[in-house]
Amino acid sequence: MASMTEVAGYAYQAGLRNPPKIAMAVAIAMAESGLNPSAHNTKGEDSRGLWQINVRAHPPASLGIGSADALYDPLVNARAMVKISNSGSNWKAWTTWPLRAGAFLPAATAATAVFLASPTTVADQVVGSAQNVADATGVGALTQTVSEAVQTPLKVANWLTEPGTWVRISLFALGGAMIVGGVLIFARPAVSSVAGAAAAVLPAGKVGSLIKGAS
Repeated sequence: MASMTEVAGYAYQAGLRNPPKIAMAVAIAMAESGLNPSAHNTKGEDSRGLWQINVRAHPPASLGIGSADALYDPLVNARAMVKISNSGSNWKAWTTWPLRAGAFLPAATAATAVFLASPTTVADQVVGSAQNVADATGVGALTQTVSEAVQTPLKVANWLTEPGTWVRISLFALGGAMIVGGVLIFARPAVSSVAGAAAAVLPAGKVGSLIKGAS
């Protein structure tokens, strides 16, 4: 036998979040099965579990359930209840609603309040609400972008502190210096040739200025 608070928990885990809907689900379970997960009514029907899911009216396959016996699992039964009731918005499939179930509604409402006030449930609601806000505002994507932006300079810093990094940088700088030196060496004959040609056509003073400018 389950308690009303436990049954509220099953309804919550199955997807109901609205307190009045959870309370009504608990009241109906009380009226239908007396909160007995193993309840089985075979009088003109085949109804099983906490919410007495009628497998003739609602075949297990239509509920995404492998077998009728799976309905003896309180959470499986709760999920079937949520699906049949359209997430607690239509209770017409249960003959105990609204009269018999209504008699249990005050106690079911109190039990639902106790369940929703439990630390675990409150934490779950806070996390769920935060996730919904993040999804709606794009905060999750922004957080990822900020994280990547922070990681980039950290990766650069780590790269600079690696022992082999500065060896590679030194070799690169040395190679660049050698290239520049080679260019200057090969350029000097060309400058001399230009100076010689200029000497043939320009006054001596002009040649000297040309050589200084070229060197």
